[in-house]
Amino acid sequence: MRGLFITGTNTGVGKTTIALEIIKKAQQQGLSVKVRKPVETDCNPEPQDAIKLANLTGENINTVCSFQYQQACSPEQADRTLVLKDLVAACQKDINEDDFVIIEGAGGFYSPIAKNTVNADLIRILDLDVILVVKDELGCLSQTLLAIEAIDNRHLNLKAIVLNTFEENDLDNYKSLKRFAKRRLILRNIAELTLEDE
Repeated sequence: MRGLFITGTNTGVGKTTIALEIIKKAQQQGLSVKVRKPVETDCNPEPQDAIKLANLTGENINTVCSFQYQQACSPEQADRTLVLKDLVAACQKDINEDDFVIIEGAGGFYSPIAKNTVNADLIRILDLDVILVVKDELGCLSQTLLAIEAIDNRHLNLKAIVLNTFEENDLDNYKSLKRFAKRRLILRNIAELTLEDE
């Protein structure tokens, strides 16, 4: 499988927004793009993030998001029987060798997404490059540096950090991340991201 795994420093950092931008960029390059958000909670009554993703690729919502729960909690709490192999199978479903796959996790890098499983475990099994989405706000520097360390400790390839600005501010987190997260690609715009097949 080739593609990218979109994770974040926390929930609510804009992973879906960034995933949509990356899908559009990949489609503009002529890549055969598939998207998977294997599990989503807080579906009232439908999985809002997965619907947006499915609409962009034209795939069936139940293929894009195999596990949908109404509870606003971690997937592990929503379904105690859900296990890692279920999520792996959901991510690989209907994927062809020439597809470029965008996978969006649930919550942050270490958020529980199945029984005894966090996003990091799924990324490791799928062996995909990581896009780390960070909400541009007070406190994001510590969160980001901790996430980078966790990604490195898992021996995963952090392709880029996306600093996602919801509201303009004077924090200058971009310059600070450039200084502290040395030799890391830090983006404020997906247009700067180089995909695998460029």
